[in-house]
Amino acid sequence: MRFFSVGSESSSVTGTTRGQSFSAPTKFEKIWDIVSECIFKEFGSVLRNVLYRAVFWIDPHKYDLNPIKVKAADKVNQTANVVLLLHGDGAHQSCFFPLAKKFSDAGIRNVYTVSIKQSDDDPIPLTSLVTHIEEITKKYLDNGYSDVQYALVGHSLGALVSAKYIWRGEHHVDKAGVSMMISIAGRLKYVANRFFWFCDDVKSEIEETYRKICEDPDKATLYMIWGSKDAIVPKQSVHIQGENSREITVKGWGHGGVVFAPDAHNSVVSWTKDWLKS
Repeated sequence: MRFFSVGSESSSVTGTTRGQSFSAPTKFEKIWDIVSECIFKEFGSVLRNVLYRAVFWIDPHKYDLNPIKVKAADKVNQTANVVLLLHGDGAHQSCFFPLAKKFSDAGIRNVYTVSIKQSDDDPIPLTSLVTHIEEITKKYLDNGYSDVQYALVGHSLGALVSAKYIWRGEHHVDKAGVSMMISIAGRLKYVANRFFWFCDDVKSEIEETYRKICEDPDKATLYMIWGSKDAIVPKQSVHIQGENSREITVKGWGHGGVVFAPDAHNSVVSWTKDWLKS
């Protein structure tokens, strides 16, 4: 998921889908593609990211996000329900502020963000997520809960990390389970397009996770959101199960901006309410 992972010049690396071939672009072409798609075409989203990052720096707990205190369990053998929000590559936890407000307005509590730390050696990293789940689970167990059930909401890279943890994770935390995942613009299936080079370094990871999802699709309830103007990740990569009730397309939003889309927020809140009732 590194911008320039394919090399600085054109190479023989290609992607192919539906009879179309995509050659690896030059470093200049990569820069232009990213600037064009993520800045020029989604400039409003760039400004939102800057604004919310500043707000997060001032108050990371706004809208009940990342609560410091935990309400003690009301009864024996009570399960705590926790929502974890995972941002995309190059983004920040603050991108979820608008969604956090929707959660707060809907009375949904116990919502936390995870800071993903990506590296060339670990492009779909689980360490931050596992550590966060361990810390949060301990907090709730110490307050009388018997176990913790999580819902993971991931945007772009955050969706890949979430899916990898659920379907391939080898370090699951004791008394902590994940029963729902919402993927926002996550490339859950490798389908080549003009931006195939953007994730070519994790192609094998994506394909292995997709294989595991196909083998055990009910391991967690999976919902998927795609923006109609997303040129980076094709719809076939996001909507992988063919169930209309679990897949929505948000009109007018691109890859980076869909995390701010009100229609996406409404669906996430609705699905989360259903999860809390189950």
